[in-house]
Amino acid sequence: MFFKKDSGSHSEASDEALIALYKTEKEISLIATLYNRYLHYVYGVTMKYLRNKEDGQDAVMEVFEKLPELVQKHEISNFNSWLYSVAKNHCLMRLRSEKKQPFMAVIDNNTDNFMESEDSEHLWVEEEKIMHLESCMEILRDEQKTCVRLFFLERRSYQEICEITGYDLKSVKSHIQNGKRNLKICIESKHES
Repeated sequence: MFFKKDSGSHSEASDEALIALYKTEKEISLIATLYNRYLHYVYGVTMKYLRNKEDGQDAVMEVFEKLPELVQKHEISNFNSWLYSVAKNHCLMRLRSEKKQPFMAVIDNNTDNFMESEDSEHLWVEEEKIMHLESCMEILRDEQKTCVRLFFLERRSYQEICEITGYDLKSVKSHIQNGKRNLKICIESKHES
């Protein structure tokens, strides 16, 4: 399941140096070095949320499979805390999909009637609308999707989102506002069709 112990020339490099080098060279062995360095840490996070050895191991692999793409996309100032957030979010999304926890309820409870609908009180219960929301989340720009998930699912503050993503406060607020608006438009258009 896991990579072998890293004996390469990068094993002593800092996380930041490995990330910077990966962004320019795109050499997967650099991600493997980070993987080996944080394997037990991420496994601990996955076990905290999933509470099952096999699920925890699967989640570790899934998190590290996404790392090359995520590291390319984000400005990361503190890899340890950023990776914790990535692993935690992955586990929460996995639990949500397994239990079919309605994401709509999270959004509805955190905004002033985010979904302005006659039956908004019961909206989160309706499976069809949940499916619409999930498909609409997929069409959001990456920045909007990340900020919306962090704000509504993980209940992170604006400042925490700034630290995790590297975006400034104005950008975070804009991504959340635009993401909410785009979700509303998308869901309404799906509901009408």
